[in-house]
Amino acid sequence: MSARFIPPHGGLMAIAIIDPRKAFGEPGQYVKTEQTYEQALGMAEVARLYNHEVRFYYRGLSSDSGEVIGSQVIQTWVPPGHVQPFHTHQTIHEMTLVIEGKILSIDSPYMTEEDVRADMRNRDTSVGWRLRKHQMVIEEPGTRHTIANPTGEYAIIVTVQTARMPLASFPNDWERDTKPT
Repeated sequence: MSARFIPPHGGLMAIAIIDPRKAFGEPGQYVKTEQTYEQALGMAEVARLYNHEVRFYYRGLSSDSGEVIGSQVIQTWVPPGHVQPFHTHQTIHEMTLVIEGKILSIDSPYMTEEDVRADMRNRDTSVGWRLRKHQMVIEEPGTRHTIANPTGEYAIIVTVQTARMPLASFPNDWERDTKPT
C-alpha cells in the first residue's frame, strides 16, 4: 500500500465558482465543473479577482485497494463580506477548520442571510462564533447553519463531511512503527 494523491497527477478536480451577487438558483450563481488541477487553480484565481466564492471538492475518496472512504473534503475560499446560504445536513457531521482569515459560524433556526449581513454591517457582530486561523467548528446533523466572512479579506476554510458514526465505531489503530531490521 502507498499514499494516494488527490487529485491524481493529471486527474480531474471538481471545482465550483459561486457568484455571491446572484440570487440562489439564478443562472450562473453556482457553476460546478471538473478540470485538471492546473485548470482548476487558474479558474480559482480568476474567480477571486471578481470576489467569487471558490470550492475545491475532493469526493469519491478511496484507498489504493479500492476501499471507499465515507467522507468528502471541501476547500472553500470565502470572499470578503460573503454569507453562505443557511443549510442543514440530515445524516452527516460537518467539521470546518479555518486555514486563513476569520469567519463567523452561525446556527439559527430563524435567521436569514440578510439578517447576518445586517449584523455584519454593524461591525459589532453579535451572532455566531468568531473563528480565526487554526480554529474549528463542528456541526451536528440536523443543525441549520451558515458560514460568513465579516472581514475585508478572503478567508480559506477546509470542511470535512463524514458519515454519522459514533466514535466507538472508529478503531484505535494507531501504533508507532519501527524500521524493519
